[in-house]
Amino acid sequence: ALELAGYHFSRKASWKTILMLAKTRSMMRKKSHLILEMPIIRDKETISILSLLLIMISVSLDENRRAVPMITMSAIQLSMARGISPSMASSLAFFGTLLVRCGFKTTEGAKYVAIAMDVQAKYGYKNSVANVAMMSFGTIFSFTTPLADCIKPLSDAFRVGLENGDTTHAMSCGSMQLLFRFLSGQNLRLLASILRKQYSEMKQANLTRSMRAVETIAAAVNNLLGKGSSQSCLPTAVGDGPEIIGTSHVLISIGSILQLVNSYLLGDIEGAMRMTTKLNDAPDILAGTILPYFSEFYRGMSSLTLLHIQRSQMGMAQLKTSLKRCKAGRKKSPQNLSHHAYLLEAEYNFLLKKYSASEKLYLQAIEHSSAVLHENALAHERLGWFYLQRSQHENAKEQLVQARLLYSKWGSRAKVKILEMKYSCLSAS
Repeated sequence: ALELAGYHFSRKASWKTILMLAKTRSMMRKKSHLILEMPIIRDKETISILSLLLIMISVSLDENRRAVPMITMSAIQLSMARGISPSMASSLAFFGTLLVRCGFKTTEGAKYVAIAMDVQAKYGYKNSVANVAMMSFGTIFSFTTPLADCIKPLSDAFRVGLENGDTTHAMSCGSMQLLFRFLSGQNLRLLASILRKQYSEMKQANLTRSMRAVETIAAAVNNLLGKGSSQSCLPTAVGDGPEIIGTSHVLISIGSILQLVNSYLLGDIEGAMRMTTKLNDAPDILAGTILPYFSEFYRGMSSLTLLHIQRSQMGMAQLKTSLKRCKAGRKKSPQNLSHHAYLLEAEYNFLLKKYSASEKLYLQAIEHSSAVLHENALAHERLGWFYLQRSQHENAKEQLVQARLLYSKWGSRAKVKILEMKYSCLSAS
Protein backbone atom coordinates (compact mmCIF):
# COMPACT_ATOMS: atom_id res chain seq x y z
CA ALA A 1 0.00 0.00 0.00
CA LEU A 2 2.83 2.39 0.86
CA GLU A 3 4.65 1.54 -2.37
CA LEU A 4 1.53 2.46 -4.31
CA ALA A 5 1.60 5.81 -2.50
CA GLY A 6 5.22 6.33 -3.57
CA TYR A 7 7.05 5.06 -0.47
CA HIS A 8 9.82 2.49 -0.66
CA PHE A 9 12.24 1.56 2.14
CA SER A 10 15.54 -0.28 1.80
CA ARG A 11 16.18 -3.16 4.20
CA LYS A 12 19.67 -1.80 4.84
CA ALA A 13 20.90 1.42 6.43
CA SER A 14 22.78 3.70 4.02
CA TRP A 15 24.20 7.16 3.56
CA LYS A 16 20.71 8.21 2.45
CA THR A 17 19.44 7.54 5.98
CA ILE A 18 22.20 9.69 7.50
CA LEU A 19 21.51 12.52 5.06
CA MET A 20 17.77 12.32 5.69
CA LEU A 21 18.33 12.43 9.46
CA ALA A 22 20.49 15.56 9.14
CA LYS A 23 17.84 17.29 7.01
CA THR A 24 14.99 16.24 9.31
CA ARG A 25 16.82 17.45 12.45
CA SER A 26 17.49 20.80 10.80
CA MET A 27 13.85 21.16 9.74
CA MET A 28 12.53 20.25 13.20
CA ARG A 29 14.81 22.75 14.92
CA LYS A 30 13.33 25.50 12.74
CA LYS A 31 9.67 24.47 12.77
CA SER A 32 8.94 22.49 15.95
CA HIS A 33 7.67 25.59 17.78
CA LEU A 34 4.91 25.92 15.14
CA ILE A 35 3.47 22.41 15.51
CA LEU A 36 0.61 23.24 17.89
CA GLU A 37 -0.60 25.95 15.48
CA MET A 38 -0.59 23.76 12.37
CA PRO A 39 -3.89 22.98 10.55
CA ILE A 40 -5.67 19.65 11.01
CA ILE A 41 -5.30 17.23 8.09
CA ARG A 42 -8.65 16.46 6.38
CA ASP A 43 -7.35 14.39 3.47
CA LYS A 44 -8.19 10.72 4.13
CA GLU A 45 -5.39 9.36 1.93
CA THR A 46 -2.73 11.31 3.88
CA ILE A 47 -4.20 10.12 7.18
CA SER A 48 -4.10 6.52 5.90
CA ILE A 49 -0.49 6.82 4.76
CA LEU A 50 0.55 8.20 8.15
CA SER A 51 -1.28 5.36 9.93
CA LEU A 52 0.48 2.78 7.74
CA LEU A 53 3.87 4.39 8.40
CA LEU A 54 3.33 4.09 12.16
CA ILE A 55 2.31 0.44 11.79
CA MET A 56 5.48 -0.14 9.75
CA ILE A 57 7.60 1.40 12.53
CA SER A 58 6.06 -0.88 15.15
CA VAL A 59 6.55 -3.97 12.98
CA SER A 60 10.11 -3.00 12.06
CA LEU A 61 11.11 -2.64 15.72
CA ASP A 62 10.83 -6.43 15.93
CA GLU A 63 11.55 -7.50 12.36
CA ASN A 64 14.02 -5.06 10.78
CA ARG A 65 15.35 -2.31 13.03
CA ARG A 66 17.51 -0.81 10.30
CA ALA A 67 14.38 0.33 8.50
CA VAL A 68 13.05 2.25 11.52
CA PRO A 69 14.97 5.55 11.01
CA MET A 70 13.87 6.00 7.38
CA ILE A 71 10.22 5.17 8.10
CA THR A 72 10.17 7.43 11.18
CA MET A 73 11.58 10.39 9.29
CA SER A 74 9.13 9.83 6.42
CA ALA A 75 6.27 10.05 8.94
CA ILE A 76 7.69 13.22 10.49
CA GLN A 77 8.31 14.94 7.15
CA LEU A 78 4.81 14.15 5.87
CA SER A 79 3.23 15.32 9.15
CA MET A 80 5.19 18.57 9.13
CA ALA A 81 4.25 19.20 5.49
CA ARG A 82 0.51 18.52 5.88
CA GLY A 83 -0.46 19.26 9.50
CA ILE A 84 -1.98 17.69 12.62
CA SER A 85 -3.44 14.19 12.52
CA PRO A 86 -4.05 11.35 15.00
CA SER A 87 -0.57 10.10 13.97
CA MET A 88 1.30 13.33 14.81
CA ALA A 89 1.94 12.59 18.50
CA SER A 90 3.30 9.10 17.81
CA SER A 91 5.47 10.38 14.94
CA LEU A 92 7.02 12.99 17.23
CA ALA A 93 7.57 10.44 20.01
CA PHE A 94 9.23 7.97 17.63
CA PHE A 95 11.44 10.78 16.27
CA GLY A 96 12.54 11.84 19.76
CA THR A 97 13.39 8.25 20.65
CA LEU A 98 15.25 7.81 17.37
CA LEU A 99 17.49 10.77 18.20
CA VAL A 100 18.39 9.30 21.59
CA ARG A 101 19.01 5.89 20.00
CA CYS A 102 21.36 7.53 17.47
CA GLY A 103 23.42 9.04 20.29
CA PHE A 104 22.11 12.61 20.41
CA LYS A 105 21.47 14.28 23.75
CA THR A 106 18.56 12.98 25.81
CA THR A 107 17.28 16.56 26.19
CA GLU A 108 16.84 16.87 22.43
CA GLY A 109 14.74 13.72 22.26
CA ALA A 110 12.77 14.76 25.35
CA LYS A 111 11.83 18.03 23.63
CA TYR A 112 9.89 16.23 20.87
CA VAL A 113 8.29 13.76 23.25
CA ALA A 114 7.03 16.72 25.32
CA ILE A 115 5.53 18.30 22.17
CA ALA A 116 3.89 14.94 21.39
CA MET A 117 2.15 14.99 24.79
CA ASP A 118 1.08 18.61 24.18
CA VAL A 119 -0.51 17.53 20.88
CA GLN A 120 -2.39 14.77 22.69
CA ALA A 121 -3.59 17.15 25.38
CA LYS A 122 -4.77 19.79 22.90
CA TYR A 123 -6.54 17.51 20.41
CA GLY A 124 -7.55 14.60 22.68
CA TYR A 125 -5.98 11.85 20.55
CA LYS A 126 -6.36 8.91 22.95
CA ASN A 127 -5.43 6.34 20.31
CA SER A 128 -1.76 7.31 20.67
CA VAL A 129 -1.57 7.63 24.49
CA ALA A 130 0.00 4.21 25.08
CA ASN A 131 2.52 4.58 22.26
CA VAL A 132 3.65 8.05 23.37
CA ALA A 133 3.85 6.94 27.02
CA MET A 134 6.08 4.03 26.02
CA MET A 135 8.35 6.30 23.97
CA SER A 136 8.52 8.88 26.77
CA PHE A 137 8.32 7.25 30.20
CA GLY A 138 9.48 3.84 28.94
CA THR A 139 12.55 5.24 27.19
CA ILE A 140 13.61 8.91 27.30
CA PHE A 141 12.23 10.03 30.68
CA SER A 142 13.63 6.92 32.38
CA PHE A 143 17.02 8.64 32.03
CA THR A 144 15.93 12.04 33.32
CA THR A 145 13.55 11.10 36.17
CA PRO A 146 13.63 8.40 38.90
CA LEU A 147 12.36 5.06 37.59
CA ALA A 148 9.69 5.04 40.30
CA ASP A 149 8.20 8.23 38.82
CA CYS A 150 7.76 6.55 35.41
CA ILE A 151 5.55 3.78 36.78
CA LYS A 152 2.19 5.58 37.15
CA PRO A 153 2.18 7.20 33.66
CA LEU A 154 2.97 3.81 32.11
CA SER A 155 0.31 2.08 34.22
CA ASP A 156 -2.31 4.69 33.27
CA ALA A 157 -1.34 4.42 29.58
CA PHE A 158 -1.71 0.63 29.76
CA ARG A 159 -5.37 0.99 30.67
CA VAL A 160 -6.06 3.84 28.21
CA GLY A 161 -4.48 1.73 25.46
CA LEU A 162 -6.73 -1.23 26.30
CA GLU A 163 -9.83 0.98 26.35
CA ASN A 164 -9.00 2.45 22.93
CA GLY A 165 -7.97 -0.76 21.18
CA ASP A 166 -4.22 -0.06 21.07
CA THR A 167 -3.35 -3.42 22.57
CA THR A 168 0.17 -3.56 21.08
CA HIS A 169 1.44 -0.46 22.87
CA ALA A 170 -0.73 -1.12 25.94
CA MET A 171 1.09 -4.45 26.23
CA SER A 172 4.47 -2.68 26.06
CA CYS A 173 3.46 -0.13 28.72
CA GLY A 174 2.15 -2.86 31.00
CA SER A 175 5.31 -4.95 30.74
CA MET A 176 7.64 -1.96 31.15
CA GLN A 177 5.93 -0.54 34.25
CA LEU A 178 6.12 -3.96 35.92
CA LEU A 179 9.81 -4.18 35.09
CA PHE A 180 10.39 -0.66 36.46
CA ARG A 181 8.60 -1.63 39.68
CA PHE A 182 11.04 -4.51 40.06
CA LEU A 183 14.19 -2.56 39.14
CA SER A 184 13.28 0.44 41.31
CA GLY A 185 13.13 -1.77 44.39
CA GLN A 186 9.39 -1.83 45.04
CA ASN A 187 8.37 -4.17 47.85
CA LEU A 188 8.12 -7.68 46.43
CA ARG A 189 4.87 -8.56 48.21
CA LEU A 190 3.22 -5.42 46.82
CA LEU A 191 4.60 -6.24 43.39
CA ALA A 192 3.17 -9.76 43.62
CA SER A 193 -0.32 -8.37 44.27
CA ILE A 194 0.01 -5.94 41.33
CA LEU A 195 1.17 -8.81 39.10
CA ARG A 196 -1.98 -10.78 39.95
CA LYS A 197 -4.22 -7.82 39.12
CA GLN A 198 -2.51 -6.95 35.83
CA TYR A 199 -2.34 -10.60 34.78
CA SER A 200 -6.11 -10.80 35.19
CA GLU A 201 -6.60 -7.65 33.08
CA MET A 202 -4.34 -9.03 30.35
CA LYS A 203 -6.18 -12.34 30.37
CA GLN A 204 -9.52 -10.58 29.86
CA ALA A 205 -8.03 -8.68 26.89
CA ASN A 206 -6.45 -11.91 25.55
CA LEU A 207 -2.93 -10.40 25.57
CA THR A 208 -1.11 -13.73 25.49
CA ARG A 209 2.37 -12.34 24.90
CA SER A 210 2.06 -9.85 27.76
CA MET A 211 0.75 -12.60 30.03
CA ARG A 212 3.93 -14.54 29.30
CA ALA A 213 6.02 -11.47 30.15
CA VAL A 214 4.17 -11.15 33.47
CA GLU A 215 4.82 -14.84 34.13
CA THR A 216 8.57 -14.22 33.71
CA ILE A 217 8.48 -11.33 36.22
CA ALA A 218 6.39 -13.45 38.58
CA ALA A 219 8.96 -16.26 38.40
CA ALA A 220 11.71 -13.86 39.53
CA VAL A 221 9.50 -12.44 42.30
CA ASN A 222 8.55 -15.93 43.51
CA ASN A 223 12.21 -16.96 43.73
CA LEU A 224 13.18 -13.87 45.70
CA LEU A 225 10.19 -14.24 48.02
CA GLY A 226 11.32 -17.80 48.67
CA LYS A 227 8.28 -19.41 47.05
CA GLY A 228 8.16 -22.30 44.60
CA SER A 229 6.07 -22.47 41.45
CA SER A 230 3.34 -24.24 43.47
CA GLN A 231 3.03 -21.03 45.51
CA SER A 232 3.01 -18.69 42.51
CA CYS A 233 1.65 -15.17 42.92
CA LEU A 234 -0.33 -15.83 39.70
CA PRO A 235 -3.48 -17.95 39.37
CA THR A 236 -1.82 -20.18 36.72
CA ALA A 237 1.51 -21.96 36.39
CA VAL A 238 4.57 -19.84 35.78
CA GLY A 239 6.84 -20.55 32.81
CA ASP A 240 10.46 -21.63 33.02
CA GLY A 241 12.28 -18.74 31.37
CA PRO A 242 12.51 -16.07 28.73
CA GLU A 243 11.96 -18.54 25.87
CA ILE A 244 8.25 -18.65 26.72
CA ILE A 245 7.72 -14.98 25.96
CA GLY A 246 7.09 -15.37 22.25
CA THR A 247 8.63 -13.82 19.16
CA SER A 248 9.36 -10.33 20.52
CA HIS A 249 13.11 -9.80 20.86
CA VAL A 250 12.43 -6.93 23.27
CA LEU A 251 10.38 -9.09 25.63
CA ILE A 252 12.93 -11.91 25.43
CA SER A 253 15.69 -9.47 26.44
CA ILE A 254 13.57 -8.13 29.30
CA GLY A 255 13.02 -11.68 30.53
CA SER A 256 16.76 -12.37 30.37
CA ILE A 257 17.56 -9.21 32.37
CA LEU A 258 15.13 -10.30 35.08
CA GLN A 259 16.70 -13.74 35.26
CA LEU A 260 20.19 -12.20 35.35
CA VAL A 261 19.28 -9.98 38.34
CA ASN A 262 17.50 -12.86 40.06
CA SER A 263 20.38 -15.31 39.50
CA TYR A 264 23.07 -12.91 40.71
CA LEU A 265 21.23 -11.87 43.87
CA LEU A 266 20.50 -15.49 44.81
CA GLY A 267 24.09 -16.59 44.20
CA ASP A 268 23.49 -18.62 41.03
CA ILE A 269 26.51 -17.26 39.17
CA GLU A 270 26.43 -20.03 36.58
CA GLY A 271 22.85 -19.07 35.74
CA ALA A 272 23.78 -15.38 35.71
CA MET A 273 26.60 -15.99 33.22
CA ARG A 274 24.22 -17.93 30.96
CA MET A 275 21.93 -14.90 30.93
CA THR A 276 24.80 -12.54 30.11
CA THR A 277 25.48 -14.63 26.99
CA LYS A 278 21.83 -14.34 25.97
CA LEU A 279 22.03 -10.57 26.47
CA ASN A 280 24.92 -9.99 24.07
CA ASP A 281 22.53 -8.33 21.61
CA ALA A 282 20.63 -6.37 24.28
CA PRO A 283 22.45 -3.04 23.67
CA ASP A 284 21.09 -3.07 20.10
CA ILE A 285 17.66 -4.54 20.80
CA LEU A 286 17.01 -2.25 23.79
CA ALA A 287 18.88 0.79 22.43
CA GLY A 288 17.35 4.09 23.53
CA THR A 289 16.18 2.60 26.85
CA ILE A 290 17.88 2.50 30.23
CA LEU A 291 17.74 -1.30 30.38
CA PRO A 292 21.13 -2.16 28.75
CA TYR A 293 22.85 -0.29 31.60
CA PHE A 294 21.13 -2.48 34.21
CA SER A 295 22.15 -5.54 32.21
CA GLU A 296 25.74 -4.33 32.05
CA PHE A 297 25.92 -3.71 35.81
CA TYR A 298 24.80 -7.22 36.74
CA ARG A 299 27.00 -8.68 34.01
CA GLY A 300 29.97 -6.89 35.61
CA MET A 301 29.04 -7.99 39.14
CA SER A 302 28.70 -11.60 37.98
CA SER A 303 32.13 -11.44 36.31
CA LEU A 304 33.57 -10.03 39.55
CA THR A 305 32.32 -12.99 41.55
CA LEU A 306 34.29 -15.31 39.29
CA LEU A 307 37.35 -13.03 39.37
CA HIS A 308 37.43 -13.16 43.18
CA ILE A 309 37.69 -16.95 42.83
CA GLN A 310 40.17 -17.05 39.96
CA ARG A 311 41.71 -14.25 37.91
CA SER A 312 41.54 -14.44 34.12
CA GLN A 313 42.35 -12.07 31.28
CA MET A 314 38.93 -12.62 29.71
CA GLY A 315 37.18 -11.87 33.01
CA MET A 316 39.19 -8.68 33.55
CA ALA A 317 38.46 -7.55 29.99
CA GLN A 318 34.73 -8.12 30.52
CA LEU A 319 34.84 -6.24 33.83
CA LYS A 320 36.59 -3.25 32.23
CA THR A 321 33.99 -3.16 29.45
CA SER A 322 31.11 -3.30 31.96
CA LEU A 323 32.70 -0.58 34.09
CA LYS A 324 33.19 1.68 31.07
CA ARG A 325 29.54 1.28 30.06
CA CYS A 326 28.28 1.83 33.60
CA LYS A 327 30.28 5.07 33.80
CA ALA A 328 28.65 6.15 30.52
CA GLY A 329 25.28 5.31 32.08
CA ARG A 330 26.11 7.47 35.12
CA LYS A 331 26.63 10.44 32.79
CA LYS A 332 23.30 9.84 31.03
CA SER A 333 21.25 9.21 34.17
CA PRO A 334 23.03 10.23 37.40
CA GLN A 335 20.01 9.65 39.65
CA ASN A 336 19.23 6.14 38.35
CA LEU A 337 22.64 4.72 37.44
CA SER A 338 25.33 6.41 39.57
CA HIS A 339 25.38 3.73 42.26
CA HIS A 340 26.01 1.01 39.65
CA ALA A 341 29.20 2.71 38.47
CA TYR A 342 30.39 3.42 42.04
CA LEU A 343 29.82 -0.15 43.23
CA LEU A 344 31.45 -1.74 40.19
CA GLU A 345 34.39 0.63 40.48
CA ALA A 346 34.75 -0.18 44.19
CA GLU A 347 35.01 -3.89 43.38
CA TYR A 348 37.50 -3.19 40.59
CA ASN A 349 39.71 -1.13 42.93
CA PHE A 350 39.64 -3.97 45.46
CA LEU A 351 41.02 -6.31 42.79
CA LEU A 352 43.80 -3.77 42.18
CA LYS A 353 44.46 -3.68 45.98
CA LYS A 354 43.58 0.02 46.16
CA TYR A 355 41.72 -0.49 49.42
CA SER A 356 41.31 3.13 50.51
CA ALA A 357 39.79 4.16 47.18
CA SER A 358 37.64 1.03 47.20
CA GLU A 359 36.12 1.84 50.62
CA LYS A 360 35.25 5.39 49.54
CA LEU A 361 33.54 4.09 46.40
CA TYR A 362 31.50 1.56 48.41
CA LEU A 363 30.28 4.40 50.63
CA GLN A 364 29.38 6.48 47.56
CA ALA A 365 27.43 3.53 46.17
CA ILE A 366 25.48 3.30 49.44
CA GLU A 367 24.73 7.02 49.38
CA HIS A 368 23.52 7.07 45.76
CA SER A 369 21.43 3.89 46.01
CA SER A 370 19.35 4.98 49.00
CA ALA A 371 16.13 5.15 46.93
CA VAL A 372 16.52 1.62 45.50
CA LEU A 373 15.95 -0.84 48.30
CA HIS A 374 17.58 -4.02 47.00
CA GLU A 375 20.58 -2.29 45.43
CA ASN A 376 21.15 -0.27 48.58
CA ALA A 377 21.13 -3.60 50.43
CA LEU A 378 23.60 -4.99 47.89
CA ALA A 379 25.96 -2.02 48.42
CA HIS A 380 25.88 -2.61 52.21
CA GLU A 381 26.43 -6.34 51.65
CA ARG A 382 29.46 -5.76 49.45
CA LEU A 383 30.96 -3.23 51.89
CA GLY A 384 30.47 -5.80 54.67
CA TRP A 385 32.30 -8.37 52.54
CA PHE A 386 35.08 -5.80 51.96
CA TYR A 387 35.51 -5.26 55.72
CA LEU A 388 35.69 -9.02 56.28
CA GLN A 389 38.52 -9.27 53.76
CA ARG A 390 40.28 -6.48 55.67
CA SER A 391 39.66 -8.25 59.04
CA GLN A 392 37.49 -5.35 60.30
CA HIS A 393 34.90 -7.65 61.83
CA GLU A 394 32.82 -5.11 63.76
CA ASN A 395 32.46 -2.88 60.71
CA ALA A 396 31.62 -5.93 58.62
CA LYS A 397 28.89 -7.04 61.00
CA GLU A 398 27.35 -3.55 61.04
CA GLN A 399 27.11 -3.46 57.25
CA LEU A 400 25.81 -7.02 56.90
CA VAL A 401 23.13 -6.49 59.55
CA GLN A 402 21.99 -3.41 57.62
CA ALA A 403 21.99 -5.40 54.37
CA ARG A 404 19.84 -8.11 55.95
CA LEU A 405 17.41 -5.48 57.26
CA LEU A 406 17.05 -3.91 53.81
CA TYR A 407 16.62 -7.23 52.01
CA SER A 408 13.96 -8.15 54.56
CA LYS A 409 12.22 -4.81 54.01
CA TRP A 410 12.30 -5.49 50.28
CA GLY A 411 10.55 -8.77 51.02
CA SER A 412 13.18 -11.27 49.86
CA ARG A 413 13.18 -14.09 52.39
CA ALA A 414 15.31 -16.18 50.04
CA LYS A 415 18.08 -13.56 49.96
CA VAL A 416 17.97 -13.09 53.75
CA LYS A 417 18.35 -16.85 54.21
CA ILE A 418 21.35 -16.94 51.84
CA LEU A 419 22.95 -14.03 53.67
CA GLU A 420 22.54 -15.72 57.07
CA MET A 421 24.01 -19.00 55.76
CA LYS A 422 26.96 -17.20 54.15
CA TYR A 423 27.96 -14.93 57.05
CA SER A 424 28.18 -16.53 60.49
CA CYS A 425 28.24 -13.14 62.23
CA LEU A 426 24.55 -12.68 61.34
CA SER A 427 23.36 -15.81 63.16
CA ALA A 428 24.18 -14.27 66.53
CA SER A 429 22.66 -10.84 65.84
